[in-house]
Parts: sequence; structure tokens; C-alpha cells
Amino acid sequence: MLLRAAIIVLLLLGVRIATAGEPGSGLYAEDCRTPDSGFAVEIAADGTAEVTAGGEVYRDLLTSYSFFGVRTPADFHIAVLFGRERSPVPMKDGAPGWLEIWKGEAAYYLLVNGETAPRYHFCAELAESGPKEPSFNCAKAEGAVEELICRDPELARQDWALAAAYRKALGRLNKDSADYKNLKAEQRGWIKGRNDCWKAAEMRTCVADSYSDRQATLLARYGLAEVTRREVWICGENQERLYVTAFMTEPETVNLVRGEESTTAIQRRAASGVRYEAPFGVVFWMKGKEAQLEWPQGSDEHCRYQGPLGE
Repeated sequence: MLLRAAIIVLLLLGVRIATAGEPGSGLYAEDCRTPDSGFAVEIAADGTAEVTAGGEVYRDLLTSYSFFGVRTPADFHIAVLFGRERSPVPMKDGAPGWLEIWKGEAAYYLLVNGETAPRYHFCAELAESGPKEPSFNCAKAEGAVEELICRDPELARQDWALAAAYRKALGRLNKDSADYKNLKAEQRGWIKGRNDCWKAAEMRTCVADSYSDRQATLLARYGLAEVTRREVWICGENQERLYVTAFMTEPETVNLVRGEESTTAIQRRAASGVRYEAPFGVVFWMKGKEAQLEWPQGSDEHCRYQGPLGE
């Protein structure tokens, strides 16, 4: 009881005794073959947490790191507190529900409200590893591409990671909005395009690249990846501002914003400089502090580097 009371007090106070990069971030499930049966926990750089559960995303959650003096258990790691109004876990003793992350001998595990049943096992670091099976049912796999994914552990991992990113992207949108419906339609179109890789000379390469590009696009477009730089460029005869935000994805992605238009571009190989390509023929090709912008397709504008955004 003293431990639980200390957890609740520290959570309510928002105490934070550790910083970013917590290894406790990850996927926790009752059965790692069914990742939707648990919680995806991501601890942010400011010590707050984001939890995805049941297709819903809970953001900016208070966290409390274990610090109870002589009573501190050696393996207790962090607790994540939910609010009274919105939570995937029930209240406990009249207090908002919480998740506890513990560090066992082999791996982390998670408890709901401190209860040991059920115990949620650590399955994967977010977007980096996952179950050896893809997100879809391999017993119902259709076509050469889905059959290949089910046979290939690396492609299965990519499929699982993309499914997790897609769910998080949906969680950032209002279910009744046009953006939510458009993202679902876009994902269906992407799956169709991925399945067309059976026509490619190197089918596996086509599938792997398709996953990498889609994952990077979702992470950048919906703010799910770390920002590495924000820049302002001046383009064309009208001296129009182009805002470039780069994200830590693989391959690297940038969001391009000009006026009321925006697009997400992916880095491609280039003989010189750094080249980014977006749908509908959009190209942004940087060479030092100079760049060429093709937006829309067929246009050609010269751009020059203005500086970091905000300076």
C-alpha cells in the first residue's frame, strides 16, 4: 500500500526523475503475436508519455519515475498516469488509472494499476522490431506479395511496424473528419500498389522499398518522428518562402510548405547534393545553399537558403 500511495502522489505531482531515451518505451501485450491486445508506450523527450491502446492515442500523459528512498524496488522503472475523463484502464481506489513499467531479469514488463494479472510482456521497441508475423492473417494471404511477406521475417517486421505507425496516424485525426477518411483510402491504395510489386523484376526489393517509403511518409506527415531541422528557403522570381522540416526517418523525409500547399518528400539517391521526391512529380534538390524546386511538375524554380526557421 505504501508503494501504491507513493506512486499516486508522485504521479499527481508530475514528478520526473529521468530524461529522454527511456528503454521502457515499447510495445507491451499479453501475447506478442497479437500486439493489439496491449499498450504501445512512448516516452517523450520532456518526460511525458504517449500511449496507444485499442486504436486510441493518449498524449501528454504525466509520468513518475521510481524514487521511494529505501523502499524503491530495484526493478521498478516508471509509471504513466491517465486522466479521470479519458483512459484505457479503470480507476483504482478512486484515483486515475495508471500503467507501471518494471524491468525484469530478461525484459521489461507492464502492469495495469499495479495488478499482476494480466501481466503484459515487452514485445518490441516501437517501430524497430516486432512479432515475427505480419499484421494480417497469413492463413488468408492472397497473392505472391502477401505470401512472400509471410515467409520473410524482415518483411513481416516492416509490415507490423507500418501497421503500428498507421494506427498512430489515425489516432491523431478526428474519426468523423475528411482527413481520417482520406488516410484510410490512401492506405488502401498503398496496399494495392504494394501488391503490384509481383510485376517488378526484384519483387522483394520492391516490397521492402514500398514499406520504407510509406513508413517514412506517415512518420513525417503526422509528426511521429523526431524533427532534425527546420529551414526557410526563398524560391523563384516572386521570392516565395519555402518552409522545409526534416525528420529522422529511414529514408529521410521532409515536409515542404509553400503558401497553403504542403507535401511530404522522400530522399532519393543523387549524383550530387541531396534530392527529395514527392508524389505528382514534385522535386526539391539541394546543393549546398542553393536548390532547384519542381512544384508543380514541369516547373523549375531556383531557391536559396535563408536560414533556420525562427532566426
